[in-house]
This record gives sequence, structure tokens and C-alpha cells, in this order.
Amino acid sequence: MADKSRKTQIWLSLISFISSLLIMTLGGQVAHAATITGRKITLSDSTGDASSVSYTLTSSALPTSGTPVKSVGVEFCTTATGACSTPAGFTAASSTLAAQPSGLGAASSWSVSSATAGELRITHATNSTNPSGAVSIQWNGVHNPTANNTTFYGRITTYSDSAWTTGVDTGTVALSTSAQIAVSVDVAELLTFCT
Repeated sequence: MADKSRKTQIWLSLISFISSLLIMTLGGQVAHAATITGRKITLSDSTGDASSVSYTLTSSALPTSGTPVKSVGVEFCTTATGACSTPAGFTAASSTLAAQPSGLGAASSWSVSSATAGELRITHATNSTNPSGAVSIQWNGVHNPTANNTTFYGRITTYSDSAWTTGVDTGTVALSTSAQIAVSVDVAELLTFCT
């Protein structure tokens, strides 16, 4: 009887070990989003505390293939990675879409969500067309961070759902506010005659 109990214990241990391996290899896989390449965000005015600024996101192309994008979010943070703290004074609460974005699939019916003040967002719940070519999205009505000469980061994510939850591709860009430079020149009147 002890021999049978010992064999049962060995079999149970072996089954437990194999189950653990299967869980770690099959159930423990993490999906990683592809990196958005050739990405940049251009500001129409980089002065600190400027309001009604246009933020234009461009990318040479999204790495997504076979997955329609239904929402895009750009979260603005004081750091490039880790927990996100919105830069002081930055708000996208009054943002609007300047024109329909290009390169995301559907050519129309994209709309802005300004519910999250620290993030620029667009959505199209029924987009079923895959992204192709260069991407361009322009938001108007953004308020820059308060301080001049401040670096902040835009964390870009495309999503396969319209609720900004299932990420597809990601990328981060660095931005900065700057002090406005004023140049003035005085030209003295001078009249010289030579004979």
C-alpha cells in the first residue's frame, strides 16, 4: 500500500509541475504593443501658459496590420514612463478636432472626447478600415503647461476599441515650452555727404 501511495504522490507532483509549466508558458504571455515610428507632435505656440494652441500628431505610418483603430489617446505627463502626472497648467478640456484625421482608416466620423483634461483623445466606434499611410491628427483649443522652458511628454496609444482600453501601438514624444523671444532694433538716422 505504501508503494501505491508513493506512486500516486509522484504522479500528482508530476501533473502539478506540468500544469504549472503550461500556465506559465500559455497563460502567462503578455501582449506587447508595437512602437509607433516617425512620430512627432507639433505645437502652434510653445509659449508657457498659452491657450488655444493647436497640437498636431504625425507619424510616417502605424505598425498595425489587420487591426482597425477605433480610438487614439495622447496622455501628457511630466515623465516619459511610469506613473503619469499631468504638467501644471496643461489642459485638453476645451480641445476640438481641427479636421478629420488621415491615415487611421475611416475618412470621416471621428470625434473628440475632452472628458480627460490631461489627454487628447479621438474615437470612431464603428471604424472597420485598417490604418494605412502617414497619420495626421490635429487638435485645437489646448492649453500649454504654465511654466516656460518645461519639458513634458506625450504618451501616444492607438486602441482597437472605442473606450481607450485595448492598446494596439504606442510611442512617446518629448515636448517643451519656451519663453517668447522679443527682438528690437534701433536704427539711428544718419545722413553723410561726401565731396
